[in-house]
Amino acid sequence: MLTNYHTHHHFCRHACGNVEDYVKKAIAEKYDIIGISDHAPMPKYYNDRMLMNELAIYLEEINQCQKKYHDKIQIKAGLEIEYYDEFIDYYQELKRKLDYMILATHDYIYKGNKHCGFFIRNDEMLAGYFETLIKGIKSHLFAFAAHPDLFAFSYHFNDLAEEYTRKLAEVCLEEDFILEFNANGFRRGKTNIAGKYRYPYPYKPFWDIIKEYQVKVIVNSDCHDPKLLNDNFEKYAREIALSSGLNVVTTI
Repeated sequence: MLTNYHTHHHFCRHACGNVEDYVKKAIAEKYDIIGISDHAPMPKYYNDRMLMNELAIYLEEINQCQKKYHDKIQIKAGLEIEYYDEFIDYYQELKRKLDYMILATHDYIYKGNKHCGFFIRNDEMLAGYFETLIKGIKSHLFAFAAHPDLFAFSYHFNDLAEEYTRKLAEVCLEEDFILEFNANGFRRGKTNIAGKYRYPYPYKPFWDIIKEYQVKVIVNSDCHDPKLLNDNFEKYAREIALSSGLNVVTTI
């Protein structure tokens, strides 16, 4: 079964294409399921994502495509969103309108300060990253976690990272929760990170531990342009995930 649950379109301000563009491309690539999952509008913290008054338009675009292409492909309505304790009511309101939500850790609050998951500079920030991720999983609001190894964009794998990765794996087993193996990290290309020339993610030391626990893993494109759906990077991600012995699932 060919599926993808992680796509972005023009409302997120850093992608292109609309819902129908993705649906048409997915049909052409013979997908069984395509999930539309743009960055959710947020009450605060962001001004470069979907606006609150655009959410209804976004959902209506998905609804219209579901009706138009129902005999060709399953289309799921989703959003990708960061976890903040103060927005629980908002998340629950969103969930009622959607098929699924993706847990993201692009940014998070730790000890009263806002941090970026792409640029973790010390162990305290790393702890905040993982603790926020685990808290989001335990909220039972999300279908899976996007690029859970995003911390590796800038940080090395030390003893604390291993400790938290194992804790994360245990929580995922307890909650029957899925982690995402994200193809967009391969698209970003290799660069020098903490003295090693590598992809920012997927990050092998992280996934080697996830494999030990046989946590459920889903491979997604995280594409920001319809033409990238099922591109060579997404195909490569599927190949690596399967050949590495990860417990790959195709549906949520």
